Amino acid sequence: QVVLLPAMDDLSAIAASLELLTGPGPPVPGRVQRTPSVPHGAGSHLWDALPAGAVQAVALLGGFRMLGALMNCSRSTQQALSPADALFLAAAQDVWGAELTRLDPDAPPPEEPSQCGGYRTIAELCRDRNRRGAWRVRVLETPASWNWQENNPQLYYTGMVLRVAHDEITQTVCLWFHAICNAGDLRNAADSCLCEIARGVAVHMVRAAACDLEPGLNGRTQQRGILRYQGSQLKEGASYRLIFATRWTNHWDYVPTAPLFRILSGRLEVLLPHTKEWQAPGRQEAHVSLKDRFPQQELRSVVHEG
Repeated sequence: QVVLLPAMDDLSAIAASLELLTGPGPPVPGRVQRTPSVPHGAGSHLWDALPAGAVQAVALLGGFRMLGALMNCSRSTQQALSPADALFLAAAQDVWGAELTRLDPDAPPPEEPSQCGGYRTIAELCRDRNRRGAWRVRVLETPASWNWQENNPQLYYTGMVLRVAHDEITQTVCLWFHAICNAGDLRNAADSCLCEIARGVAVHMVRAAACDLEPGLNGRTQQRGILRYQGSQLKEGASYRLIFATRWTNHWDYVPTAPLFRILSGRLEVLLPHTKEWQAPGRQEAHVSLKDRFPQQELRSVVHEG
C-alpha cells in the first residue's frame, strides 16, 4: 500500500497545521485545560500513517504543546511516542527545567490525586502537565498591599500579597503574603478572608482553608507564608480582594487589597500586572530584606530581617 505524505523536509508546517486538521478535544471535568486543542477530529487518523520517527520529529519541532496534543491521538500514534523517553524528557525540561521534572517509581498514577510531586514515568508527567511538580505562579509586578485603618507612628500594621497560584491537584488558590507591624500584637494571618466587595460591603467572603507560615516568620511582629482558599467556594466571575485578619466578620479594620483575581471558566485570571514563572508547589518566596520591602519609618523598630 502506497501512502502519500506531505514533504518530510517541512515537518514544521505539519506541526503548524495540526489544529486545522483536528477539532478541540473534550474538556476534562474539574481540571484547567492548558492545552488549547488536542487531536479529536476526523483528521487525527492522518498521524497514524506517519512512520514513528516522523511522528517523533513533528513532536520535537512542535514543542511541548504538540507533544501533549499527539498523546491524545489514536493508540498507534501514542505507541509511536511512548518508547521515546528522551523525547518526553527534552520537552519536559524545556518547559519546567530539570529541577521541577521529577520522577518517583512509587508514585500513584496521574488519575489518582497526589501531592507527592513525582510521577512514575516521564510520559505520565507530560500527559498530566506536571501538575504535581510545578505550579504556574503569577508574580505581581507591584505587590498588592493592605494597611490598618488607624495607622500612626506608634501603631503601624501593613502587609502585601506577592504571588498568586492555582494548585490544580487540591483545587485551591494560593496567595504568598507578608504581614508586619511595629507593636508586637499582629493578629493571626489564618483569619484572613477573600472578599467580593460591592459598594463597601462584603457580599461574599471565603475563609482560608489553610495558612502555611515560614518557620521564624510566624510571630506577633511578622508573618510570611502561603494562604490557601478552596476553589469550590469561589464564585464564577467574581473579583476577590484579601482582607487581613478579619475573623469572619463584615466589619474589618484593615483596608482591603486591590482586586487580585477572578475565576473564569475554571481558569485563574490575575487582575494586576504580573509575570509568570514555574516553581515547586508550596515553595516559599525568596528572601527580600525588610528595609527594601517595608521602607516606612514607622516600622523601624522591627529589626528581624527574615
